[in-house]
Amino acid sequence: MDTRDRIVGLDMLRGLAVMLMVFGHCVSWGDYGAMFAPYQALGWALTGVRMPVLVLISGTLAHGLLRADAARLRARLGHFGWTYAIWMPVVLLFTVTCLNPVPMRIGVDTLIGECIRPMTVMWFVWVLAIYTVVLFATRRVPRATVAGVAILLSIVGYAVELPVFSHGNLLRYAGLFFVGALYRAEVMRLVTMRFSWKLMAALVAGLIPLHVAGQALRAGEGWQILGVPERFLLCAIALHGVQLLYRLPVAAPIARLGQKTLPVFVAHLPVLLMARMVLPGLGGVIAPVVLAILSIAGSLMVERIAIAAGAGWLYARPGWASAVAARHMMEQLPRLAAQWVRPAV
Repeated sequence: MDTRDRIVGLDMLRGLAVMLMVFGHCVSWGDYGAMFAPYQALGWALTGVRMPVLVLISGTLAHGLLRADAARLRARLGHFGWTYAIWMPVVLLFTVTCLNPVPMRIGVDTLIGECIRPMTVMWFVWVLAIYTVVLFATRRVPRATVAGVAILLSIVGYAVELPVFSHGNLLRYAGLFFVGALYRAEVMRLVTMRFSWKLMAALVAGLIPLHVAGQALRAGEGWQILGVPERFLLCAIALHGVQLLYRLPVAAPIARLGQKTLPVFVAHLPVLLMARMVLPGLGGVIAPVVLAILSIAGSLMVERIAIAAGAGWLYARPGWASAVAARHMMEQLPRLAAQWVRPAV
């Protein structure tokens, strides 16, 4: 597989993961799991693959930070910070008004809290920003050490149930992100190598007993520590299996969707909830599928309208924001330097 095919393969995986994420949210937030039991089971099953794949691919895309300077780090963090600042209040508003059973007031303390302990789907952006800082700070440390610590944190995240779900996710997905970033070549080999049914069979054969053992541990002891190797195997199956879809007619549109993960990720919750309000009678077995299609199409439409209206800053930090941040930093440097060299009294 050449470079172009490799990029298309990654885009397809991102597109598929986003589709599964939106569908899972449609099942849970649309209460379709309670109406149709198989959707409840499917939603739980999708949880084990959709975000792990997105996190692993995000790690491979962050690989360049290992050789980057501080300016690139600031640019990347600026992108995450801008996206979070713009979309977190919007997503939070829809979350507390449409999903919370008890009305909740949104104040400054709530917004500050969302920067420390995210309680919405924007947790993913928050987690990526933290991973980015840690990856850059540890770029001189042997990769085996960093990846090993990250995997141990993932095991802790599955073994211990933290009160804040975003903090738990920060631990759970650490191993996937750092393995993706530090072992990018090895991860990408699953996409670029010649497809092997033998390898796929071996991966699936390893997954089945691992999943059974994991379920037994979870039911008997409440432990989920096997969730880490299970998700690594699921990601390996997805990475290698994407080659089966590459020549299909759906490959191109799925890959194009994979290039538009940001607008779908940030806007799908508001669009989903508005679609549910506008179409309250949407029911039947295919209702979650229809709602997922509407949510994805609506999110992409919002982006097109925003760009056409000159509001592209909703999705990308504008130049003036970068200039203001740089000017503020230059203004603060003398004061910080003076404090640094001030003798202790």
